[in-house]
Amino acid sequence: MTPSMPRPLVLALLIVVALALTACGNDDTPAASGGGATTAGTLLRYTLWPEGKDTTVDGSRTAVITCDEAAADADCAALFALGDDVWAPASGTTTCTQPVGGPEVMEVAGTLRGRAVNAAFSRDGGCEIERWDAAYPVLQRLATRQGGWSAFGATDLRVTHRPKGPANPAGERGLTITCPEVPEDTDKDCQELLGLAGGDLFDAELPPGTVCTEIYGGPQAVLVQGVLAGRNVDTVFTRTDGCRIERWDRAVPLLLRMGRR
Repeated sequence: MTPSMPRPLVLALLIVVALALTACGNDDTPAASGGGATTAGTLLRYTLWPEGKDTTVDGSRTAVITCDEAAADADCAALFALGDDVWAPASGTTTCTQPVGGPEVMEVAGTLRGRAVNAAFSRDGGCEIERWDAAYPVLQRLATRQGGWSAFGATDLRVTHRPKGPANPAGERGLTITCPEVPEDTDKDCQELLGLAGGDLFDAELPPGTVCTEIYGGPQAVLVQGVLAGRNVDTVFTRTDGCRIERWDRAVPLLLRMGRR
């Protein structure tokens, strides 16, 4: 008959084995920081082709974006708040309008809060334009601050406010707006304006097929001409229906605040 091992010795051996297995399993565990809490990192490579990728000249720009969840950074918080639908193209069953907003293309690859990201964005079709408009402004602001570049060039705009309508110069007020290609960190207005430059906000016309509510906000108009982030613009903001009121509210308060006589 085989003699049995004393019970205390068995327990001791089991404890030693358990501790050894635990140590082996922790080889890949990230070190704790800040009182034992671990944070998932964000490191993104952001590449922008302002004239599209299918051109003879590669005019791309690339910036590296990093964010720390522990830091109080409004732009990083906005990046974290982007939904999963922004990082993936619309499914084949989604019904999208067909406007083309421009040739611009951007790609984002890396890790976002510890999760792998590899996303491509364009302005080809309503669904893609919606994704672009959600992601581009915050990526552009972060790239400007961290990567040292902005939307593609300097800004020099002539802004004309006509309270009685776009064709009536009575009481009009003329303003100018200038911004460098890379604004100072303290120049929040220029940073905000450049963040709006990549979307369709300054396009001359609303995308075809846009359905707008019939709300009249008044006769006033703001005419904008010149160069915005290296891009020629010539557009009019009015308040003649719901779409144009929304467009006005996104741009005109900032333009009038920035404008100088």
